[in-house]
Amino acid sequence: MAHGLLINVLVGLVAGAAVATAAPTGWNYKNRSVTIYSAGTTGGGYDTYARLLAHHIGRHLPGNPAVIVKNMRGAGGLVLANHLQTRAARDGTEFAALEHGTAFAPLLTYARVDFDPARFSWLGSMEQFTPIAAVWHTVPIHSADDLMMKPMTVGSSGAGSTASGYPHSLNAILGTKIKVIAGYPGSAEINLAIERGELDGVASWCWTCLKAQKPHWVADKKLRVVLQLAPIGDPKLTRMKIPTVFVSLQSLAPSP
Repeated sequence: MAHGLLINVLVGLVAGAAVATAAPTGWNYKNRSVTIYSAGTTGGGYDTYARLLAHHIGRHLPGNPAVIVKNMRGAGGLVLANHLQTRAARDGTEFAALEHGTAFAPLLTYARVDFDPARFSWLGSMEQFTPIAAVWHTVPIHSADDLMMKPMTVGSSGAGSTASGYPHSLNAILGTKIKVIAGYPGSAEINLAIERGELDGVASWCWTCLKAQKPHWVADKKLRVVLQLAPIGDPKLTRMKIPTVFVSLQSLAPSP
């Protein structure tokens, strides 16, 4: 089983700008606005993180600026990352809630990448979470072993999305048979497709996100978790004897 390092970085500041929480003396946002861009669609996980941050961060910035959220989806977050590098203001007024796999996109995808992650000021993570592979309750996959023998379909918003990265990593490293269907705008639309039977499940969603966004799926056992994609599993899932595996996006060499 391959091992590696998956850095969980969710929120980045545009290249060249100072970190907002450590602004230089005299820098004031008074009478200015700050924009936080979300790589996801409205109602999705990353959009929720962005709006939560926007609700609180203004009062911690000099001058207490108004903070607004805008969605800029496309190619699993690559459109937003490209925007930060090539078009966004360099004055500390534009932030982004990026997918945590975006930092590795130049290494892992053949999609157009116009940004250098090393030039972003990475501020930190909104959460530490355990990614999972899970299927809808009617799908005949009941264990991690079944993933090696039976096909499974998942949705993705594009090549730069972790919804693509994790499944391809599982296929390359563990020999799973997960087919990624790209073209969904975001996680909200992917979840709806799962409910409709268009997709079998997910292989990248976080356990805490599932509980927060779809608590009735957990309560009614609509989604069956079969694998934890982390070195140390969530305590509850571990007690349920859901196995763990450490999948590194860095170890995946993409196919042309």
